[in-house]
Amino acid sequence: RLDRCAAATAPVFRALGQLGLARVDLYTGDAPAALAALAGARRAIDALPPGNDRAGLLLDYADLALRAGERDAARLVLEPLLPALQRNGQRVLQAETHLRLARLAVEEGDWERLQAHARAARTLTPEEDWPLEASLTMLEALVHARANERETAADLLSRLVRRAMTLGDVAVQAEV
Repeated sequence: RLDRCAAATAPVFRALGQLGLARVDLYTGDAPAALAALAGARRAIDALPPGNDRAGLLLDYADLALRAGERDAARLVLEPLLPALQRNGQRVLQAETHLRLARLAVEEGDWERLQAHARAARTLTPEEDWPLEASLTMLEALVHARANERETAADLLSRLVRRAMTLGDVAVQAEV
């Protein structure tokens, strides 16, 4: 039913639908359709007034753009978004932005920037935020693996999988 949502007259629902379609297309290997849905999502997001809904949708857009290999599109969203969120004191959204900037740094092979953004995200992440914690732990394991600290990386991922199994989080299990 994402197509119905993507055709809605309300920009927020249109953006949610387009982002959902882009995610499905990416996960099923249809990159051209995913890019088209992302373009539609971006137009719908741009029609929204400033606020948390818009910031959250921009973060989803940037995440999907990164997964689609559109690093410049993600950067154009993330770099101006972070200072705006810092001015507004939106800690969780700041953490989410740092996480995506860390993922962008991975894509660009900038390990120092990755670690700086991961540290910033971790200081802003509430203790009970499982999705953020899981993503940051995966990045931490990646840093350890790259430093040839494979046992540490394996231990982090093993603990993460056990926790994901306890919570029933199949998506994190699959990603790990």
